[in-house]
Amino acid sequence: MPNGHRRKVQCSRCFAFFFILCAGYVPAASPNDPPPARTVMIPMRDGVSLATDIYLPTPDAGRLPLILIQTPYGRQNYAREWGTRAAAWGYAVAIQDMRGRGDSKGEPKPFIDSGWGDRRDGYDTVEWLARQEFCNGRVGTIGASAMGIAQTMMAPAAPPHLVCQYIQVGAASLYHHAAYHGGVLRKALVEGWLRDTRYPEQNLEEILAHPTYDAYWAAMDSVREAARIEAPAIHYGGWFDIFSQGTIDAFVSRQYHGGPTARGRQKLIMGPWLHGGPGAVKFGDFLLPANARRDPPQASAKNWFDFHLKGIANGADQIPAVTYYVMGAFDGSGPGNLWRSADTWPPACTTASLYLKAGGLLSLDAPDIELAMAGFTHDPAAPVPTIGGANMNTAAIPISCGPMDQRPIESRKDVLVFTSDPLDEPIEVTGRVWADLWVASDRADTDFAVRLCDVYPDGRSILIADGIQRCALRAGLDRVVPLRPHRPAHVRVDLGSTSMIFASGHRFRVLISSSNYPRFAVNSNTAGFEGEARMLLKAANTVFLDKSRPSRLLLPVPTSGQTLPLRSR
Repeated sequence: MPNGHRRKVQCSRCFAFFFILCAGYVPAASPNDPPPARTVMIPMRDGVSLATDIYLPTPDAGRLPLILIQTPYGRQNYAREWGTRAAAWGYAVAIQDMRGRGDSKGEPKPFIDSGWGDRRDGYDTVEWLARQEFCNGRVGTIGASAMGIAQTMMAPAAPPHLVCQYIQVGAASLYHHAAYHGGVLRKALVEGWLRDTRYPEQNLEEILAHPTYDAYWAAMDSVREAARIEAPAIHYGGWFDIFSQGTIDAFVSRQYHGGPTARGRQKLIMGPWLHGGPGAVKFGDFLLPANARRDPPQASAKNWFDFHLKGIANGADQIPAVTYYVMGAFDGSGPGNLWRSADTWPPACTTASLYLKAGGLLSLDAPDIELAMAGFTHDPAAPVPTIGGANMNTAAIPISCGPMDQRPIESRKDVLVFTSDPLDEPIEVTGRVWADLWVASDRADTDFAVRLCDVYPDGRSILIADGIQRCALRAGLDRVVPLRPHRPAHVRVDLGSTSMIFASGHRFRVLISSSNYPRFAVNSNTAGFEGEARMLLKAANTVFLDKSRPSRLLLPVPTSGQTLPLRSR
């Protein structure tokens, strides 16, 4: 945000909900409250200084544990809230403009300098603050979205005085969880956020210049650096959040592969929320279930900090490792819509296959015919539109969010529809969902997009999870392997993680196309990436449905003796 410009951008409006709801309501400060006790310019190792406001409960409070927030949205936007909270909670609080933002110096390149590379803004900030007369040397961090990403990037640098973190809806790998999905640019999120926040255009150009997972992105992938992380953390996310899988991957990597003081000391909280958390009552085509409109007690940020930073024996270390919301029919007509806890993630499960068969059927039985396929023409000039999903609505690229009815696109000629019989009884799906497809195209590259829907008895086809995969990156996101035109190829599409009970009488539905726009950028079918494409070509795309090339949906079903309650067909 330009120097002195204090307008909150649209995508940051929801973040205040997290700070209020994570630990109970803190009354807003009066407009007549005094200004921050101190504004300091904290020096980084390369000589750049970052503007930071320090809040204390009282001017003579002495040495206190400190809570740090690093933001690209203007530190003044959080002044009243955290000035009040410093007094109410009894902490020193530091709010910092990230490099190149607000009053901070340096080049505005989001998150690149926050991590463990040549410049380590998170590390340098924590260690400088820990040495000051107002801090007792114990520092925790908090923040949502961009402020959550600042924490995940800081963690592998392992500042010695970083004691704990509270990471809300943050990406753990900037390539896998934020910029790209299956090698396809997350257009609405990336372009919308950069434009709304007025980052220089060169940042988008840099992202487009790195369409594969390379050294540029590895330097912003905290998952691969988990063994260097030492801080316990709460990881807070939502099933329809833009960084849903990032929250889970951050927890899993640290909980099982982190450093000695991080391993086994992570907590995961997953609600049914959009990016705005429980503060956003509107939930796609529905209202958020009443029991999900507030955080569970396990999500108390104050308790987490009191335990780790003040040594108060409040049991924060004894809360379940995983607290997650199992969604159900959002109109309340079936089981689910309840909170659960677990010791591990994912919970133990078996993988159930639903096969895509000729005639638009989803079946438990693998196909037994020698040749079957379904095809469509992908026209990048007329992409299949996004309707809901794990999106963030921005001013630059408006987009719908959450569980929404997909029927408006199901009659399109470039969308394949496969539907199961009605369920005889409810079935739970909890964990990561994949689609295994055998495909072909007359082009050297194209995309395959998959949506999983819950079909209600009245015909509504509600989106639960979705994903996309660039075919040229099917062998790995770090390598380009063009398709051989008209030759079958195996493609695996990641639909992310969910927890959902599909009610009896409902049906599974899978939609397959080659676009989901503007959630994802459109493949031009030219074998060129977004920054390289010079023309748009139509592609004749095929999904195989036969015995030797079975295409299927892979569903994680908890191991409680459940099998998919469908008749064999």
